[in-house]
Order: sequence, then C-alpha cells, then structure tokens
Amino acid sequence: MKNTTHVWLAVGILLFVVVMAGLYWPKTGADVQDLKPAVIENTACGSVVLPEAISLFAADGPDGLVTVKLDKGIGQLPVGTYRVGIWQAERTDDAGNTWALTGRLYNPEDPFEVTDGGRTNLDIGEPIIAAVHASRIGPNYYAFSQSLQGRLDEQITLIRNDARPGAPKLRIRNKDGTYDRTFAFRYG
Repeated sequence: MKNTTHVWLAVGILLFVVVMAGLYWPKTGADVQDLKPAVIENTACGSVVLPEAISLFAADGPDGLVTVKLDKGIGQLPVGTYRVGIWQAERTDDAGNTWALTGRLYNPEDPFEVTDGGRTNLDIGEPIIAAVHASRIGPNYYAFSQSLQGRLDEQITLIRNDARPGAPKLRIRNKDGTYDRTFAFRYG
C-alpha cells in the first residue's frame, strides 16, 4: 500500500510539473520514478487558438497527451493530428468563490490537424448545457438524472472552491399549479 501511495504521489507531482511548465512529453522508462518531462525543441509547430477564458488545455496526439502553455488563448503544438484531451476555464464570482469548468472525454472521431506555421481554431468551452433526463421506472414512478455537456458533447465537471458544489434541485409543477414540488438530486 505504501509503494502505491508513492507511485501516485510521483505521478501527481509529474502532472503538476507538466501542466505548470508548458509544452512537454514524458519520456518513459522501466519504472514510474524514471518518468521525466522532456521539453520539445526544434520541432515544426503550429498555433492552436482557443477562447481566452480557457486556462488549461491538453491535446492527445501521436506521442501522447501534450499540455499546451496558453497566452491569451493561443498556444503552440507540434505538427500532427490531435484530439482534445482536456480543457479548463476558471472564474471568480462577486462573493469571491472560484468556479472551474473542466471538459473531457471527447469523441475520438473528431480529430484536429496542426500544420507547420498554421493556425487551428478550436471551438471549445462555453456555452455549457445543463440537461435533465427522465425515465419511467413504473406506472407512477420516474427517475431523473442531471448532466452537464459541452458544445462538443464532452463531459463537464463543475467545481467551486476546489470542491464539488451541492447537488442541484428540480422543481416540478403542473400546468394549473395544483402540483408544485421541489426535489434535491443526490450524488453517489
């Protein structure tokens, strides 16, 4: 158990370094402790253009997941075919709470191409769609679920102050107002 904890700690530290430092690919060795980020140099690159609200972006390409350092929504990627791996946008509300939207799990059939010296515009980020799904599970019973989806059908996670916010509520009201109840979703 102790060795497993050390492995996950090493992987977490490596991912932090990769994200904070910019454009990197890991070099793999025989063991997790041999993982070392390698800066990509002297490689033909093109620009990826994202909405400025995106603060974190990684693309899955020929050599694995590449984290891109962004400056006002523009970053560089080596030439190749990629899929969106993950993106994140953060905002602070009037009460000082930090909200983060993270999109992941894209359709592998939707690649994008980066060409030498070219500019690839990626339409990711907001708006986010909150959907409520209902299914009948008996003559008088229904089950409801809630999901967040991005514009490319990616899964969205919403975090407030580094924690998952409370579950949303669902209000059901009939046309004449004789039935009007509010229910709370529960996680887990």
